[in-house]
Formats: sequence, structure tokens, C-alpha cells
Amino acid sequence: MIKQISKYKTIIVVIGLFLLTLFLRVYRLPEFIAYHQDQVRDLLYIKEHVEAGKFIYLGPKASVGNFFLAPLWYYLMEITYFFSHSPVAPALMVAILNSATVVLLYFFIATFFNPGTAVIASLLYAVSPFSIEYSRFAWNPNPIPFFTIIALYSLYIYLYKNRKNFIYVAVMAANFAFQLHYQGFLLVAAVFLFPLMKKDWKRLILSSVLFIGLLTPFIIYEISNGFPNLSQIASFLGRTTEGRSLGIFNSLKAFTQDYPEFISRVLFFGSKPLGIIFSLVTYFMVFKSFLAIKLKGKRSPQDNLLLIYSILLLTLFAYRQWIVPYYLLVTLIPLVIIIVLAVGRFKWFLLVLVLVNLVMSPAFSNTDSSLKFFEKSVKEIRKSGVPKNCIEYEIEDPDLQFTPNAIEYLVDYQKYSYPGNGFCEKRLVFCQNSLCDKIKGVNKLKSDFLGLSLIIR
Repeated sequence: MIKQISKYKTIIVVIGLFLLTLFLRVYRLPEFIAYHQDQVRDLLYIKEHVEAGKFIYLGPKASVGNFFLAPLWYYLMEITYFFSHSPVAPALMVAILNSATVVLLYFFIATFFNPGTAVIASLLYAVSPFSIEYSRFAWNPNPIPFFTIIALYSLYIYLYKNRKNFIYVAVMAANFAFQLHYQGFLLVAAVFLFPLMKKDWKRLILSSVLFIGLLTPFIIYEISNGFPNLSQIASFLGRTTEGRSLGIFNSLKAFTQDYPEFISRVLFFGSKPLGIIFSLVTYFMVFKSFLAIKLKGKRSPQDNLLLIYSILLLTLFAYRQWIVPYYLLVTLIPLVIIIVLAVGRFKWFLLVLVLVNLVMSPAFSNTDSSLKFFEKSVKEIRKSGVPKNCIEYEIEDPDLQFTPNAIEYLVDYQKYSYPGNGFCEKRLVFCQNSLCDKIKGVNKLKSDFLGLSLIIR
């Protein structure tokens, strides 16, 4: 009877955590989702390939280097496209995946650490401002925390539950993180390290075959087209950018500025002093763990987590052009756990942190959504009834060149048919705010967030 009660309590706790996490990510979702050049590009790409029945071999272009990722992100988007062509659909998928992360996070910590730590760490993840921000729009790096926790959970089952075949699940999850963004390669390295250290040659070889097999579409494309992406990746890895890649001074900046800023955004509502303090805490824990490994010759669950985390932090050294926060999404899950383990004796502090993050949550902040602007623009187009040739674009900023495609995707989604080309009694002009003053007419819509206006003249 006691076990049954405990089981029911666990179910209630897990459902509550999931619902809280989901609410903070889907509340006013259409107002928050990004509908910018990457999102419009991906939606049009999926639309074209689905309607033409084309197979997808490549994913989005990497943010650095002239090469493309493997196609997992587009496969995930295809699934949502079959249910709805709305730009909100893939954003909802990301929100659901990152909400499911909290369930796996709870069971992972409860299994290998303790249930009390599991509840607090899960709450911190649920209310994390950074996690919420990167869970509310469709972008290929955003589901990485979901695959990170699958990889960690499966790896620990392999290490501590003697269920050896779970290493394959860990490899699959790490592979999927890698397909979403190149930062996932460090998760791949961390996963493969453990069967290597255990000299589990059979599973190491089979895991390698599995990893390569999951990249089959990408490999087929490379073989068929003369290895364009692999050559560009090799070129990117082999060169230094303005002498800064692997630069000592830039790496120091990453560890003293970029990383503390990331921690402040993940857990401490942007507080830089707390980010600096707890970056030092994580550095101390990693260093202490390495000493313990050397002295004891064995690895506890906490030691292995810190070992994995230190590998993931190589992101800050291995890539040295610039560090932007989303490059560290792969570290988000272990970071939350490590912080809770570090200050576990001070549960009051962690609970206050949860409450403060909840009160200051970006879920309740003001917004100027790009999607909202473009949806209002399409309403104005329909209302005006102008032919397509009467819509003009006065745009010089390269970051706003996606505007015509953004409009056309929504027009098509709403199944609106323009009147035939003809005389323009009035014109609709989309212009950069900095250029709009030169255009005589009535300013119907303006977005300071986008720096774009719609003028009727």
C-alpha cells in the first residue's frame, strides 16, 4: 500500500511538473514565436518538398561555415506540417518536446541521485527564463535539451543498471542533437567516451555503425554531389578566423564573460553577479571531481556528470569566433543538475530562486511579435483587395529581405487569391522604418521589433 501511494504521488508530481513547464511555454505562444528569416526559409522549404514529394537529404545551413546540417530538423517539421501549415505548429512542437524534457529530467535525477533533488531541479528547469525563451519558437537548435536528457538517462542506465544495450539509445539521442546543431558533436564525444573507457569494443563498434547509419541521407547527398559539405566542414575546422579560433584570450573571455552570462540567463533572471558566482561554483565542482576521480579511481554518478559537463564546456574553447548563448543549449540540462547538487543543503535558496524566476518569467512579459505584424499585414492586403503587382518593398537591410516570402507564405496558408494584375488605385508599401519617412502615405502598421512598417499610398 505504501509503495502504491508513493507511486501515485510520483505520478501527480510528474504531471504537475509537465503541465507547469508546458504552460510557461505555450501561454500566448503566437505572440512570442519568431517568424523571421530562418523560420520563413524552413517553412517554405518544407512546403516545397512536401508538395513536390521530394525526399529531404540536408537540413538547414549552419550559422557559420558554408555547409549544411543533417536533415533531422526538417523531418520534425514535416511531421507538424502534415497536421497544420500554420507557422505556430512547429513552435508548438518545440514547446512540447522541451516540456517533455522535464519528465525525463525528474526520473533521471530521482533514479541516480534522489527524489528531492529531482523535484527542485525539475522546477528550476521549468521556470528557467533561458529555457522558456528557447522553447517558444521553431529553430533547429531549440529541441537539443530534449535529446540531451535522453542521451544522459540512457547512458546512465548503461553505466549503472547494467543494461548494456541502452548505449545505443544514448548514441541515437546524441546523433539527433548533432543533426540539430553542431554543438551536439560534444555530446556525441561524451557518449562515446564511456564504452571506450570500459573497453566495450562490441558496442563501441556497433554504436559507430549506428551513428553513421543515422546520417545516411546526408551521406547519400555527399556521395552524389562530390562531398561539398564535408569539404567545407574540413575547411572550416582547418582554418582560423582572423587568428582568433582557439585563441587563448578569446577563450578566457568565454570562461569569464560568456559562460557566466549564460548561467545568469538560465537560472538567475539575468543577474550577472550571480552568474559569475555560480560559474566559479561549477568550475570548482569540475576541478574537485577530477581530483576525486584521480584519488579514488572510480566515478560516482555526480563525478560522471561533471566529466560529461566538462566535455560539453569545450564548446567555449573549441569554437572561438564568438559565443552566443544558444551555442550552450547542450549544457543546459547538466548545468541545472550541477547547480542543485552544489547548493542542495540550502533548499530555501533554490525554492526562492524558483519563485523569483516564476514571478519574473518571460512568459508574462510584453512582446512585439514578428508573426503578429505579418498576420496583420496580410489582413490589410485582403482588406484592400489590391492586385499583387501593387505591393512594393522598400527594404535595404539584408535581415529583412525575407519579408516578401513571409507575406506570401501566410497568404498561401490562408488560401487567399489576389485579384489579377491591374491598375493600382493604391499601393501597399513595406518599408524599413528608416526609409519610410521618404514615402508619402498612411502608416497602417509599424513594428519597432522588426524595424518594418506597412504604408498605404
